[in-house]
Amino acid sequence: MLRMSARRLYAAAPSAGTRALKEVRAMTGAGLLDCKKALAESGDDIDAALKWLEHRGIAKADKKRGRAAAAGAVAVAQVEGDAGGIVVFELNSESDFVARTEQFLKLMSVVQHAAAGTAAALAAADRPRLLEVLQGDEQLAAAITDGIAKTGENIKLRRAVWIPCPEHGAAGCYIHNKVPANDHVAGAGLVASICCVAPELPAPVGNPAALAQAATQLAQHILAESVSESSGTPLREQQFMGTEKTVGGWLKAKAKAAGCKRIEVSNTLLWRCGEGVEVQQSNFAEEVAKMTQA
Repeated sequence: MLRMSARRLYAAAPSAGTRALKEVRAMTGAGLLDCKKALAESGDDIDAALKWLEHRGIAKADKKRGRAAAAGAVAVAQVEGDAGGIVVFELNSESDFVARTEQFLKLMSVVQHAAAGTAAALAAADRPRLLEVLQGDEQLAAAITDGIAKTGENIKLRRAVWIPCPEHGAAGCYIHNKVPANDHVAGAGLVASICCVAPELPAPVGNPAALAQAATQLAQHILAESVSESSGTPLREQQFMGTEKTVGGWLKAKAKAAGCKRIEVSNTLLWRCGEGVEVQQSNFAEEVAKMTQA
């Protein structure tokens, strides 16, 4: 019995090669077969395998750009200065695994800072061209190419938009299915709902914090309403989430708390990561089977 248990324990223990494969996969997010080949080419030396993947990945980056990428995240950034408002962008990868790697999160942070800084620097007339300007940024393009090289997957800055905040108004955002807390990027998740509001007259409100809270709560309501049976109802006629009031009635109470006569909704946006992207479904079991062959 003891010998049988020992054999079972020995058989269950992962080999050094399997451990190395898992480690390289976790560190790079590269494909299983690519990691296996990198280790084979470098004699199971992890550091050498990482260098091999980096070198080979750069050469392959252009070939990967045509592949569908619908995973990733939608992220937001506050625009400071005269521009004001919020920038929203979507950065995609091919798999959820890569979208949660440190490499991808670092890249999201780079895009986030670039998007906010670019929107703030652009002239008002050019801000609708935010995505075009970002895609033409050589440093940002190089960072994305490097991300493709290191992860082994196509990564794409699919869309970006600047949402202006009215004078004396407030911009609120609600992120659903947030990216887990990390040291690189905040304000990112699978769904982003944005709402900008302003007092009826272009004058400061008595309680700006109440106005900002109303914008955030309304952004959350817009997301909740998008999956309800009454999603086609005009916004002010909808029943505000968790209450018996209409949105119009709720806004009336919020306007009183903010110290203004009426709150107007100026802009709304609802983005879901990967929406509209057609992808071919892969079979993970088959991928693992290919990795373990030979």
